[in-house]
Amino acid sequence: MKFIDSFWFNTLSGTVGIVVGEDESTGKRKGYFAVVAGLNQKAAEAEVMAHGGPVSAGYLREIADKLDPPAPPAPPAPPAPDTTRADIFKELDERFPNVTMVMQAGMKDEAEWLAFSGQAPE
Repeated sequence: MKFIDSFWFNTLSGTVGIVVGEDESTGKRKGYFAVVAGLNQKAAEAEVMAHGGPVSAGYLREIADKLDPPAPPAPPAPPAPDTTRADIFKELDERFPNVTMVMQAGMKDEAEWLAFSGQAPE
């Protein structure tokens, strides 16, 4: 087992170590943890790798997710409209020629638009 890295946590009962090693024949990485005296780091790393309990990356991710929960997924985006504002005004223009001008100009009704535009009947 080839040593990769170690992580240490000190407590009143001793030092907790997590050591990551790599199986030299398969290339697979493995994690081990144990409580050790913590007087000599190299000796403690060797002890954890030789006698420590296995710890999986999935288990460590589960702990990390509990400490720092992932953000909830974003709500789905609303579907894109089939028509645009320009399409709506074009269709209104075709059906009601003066209505869209009234709407775009902010007039209260078609009569006001006709008076404003000089198209009012006499």
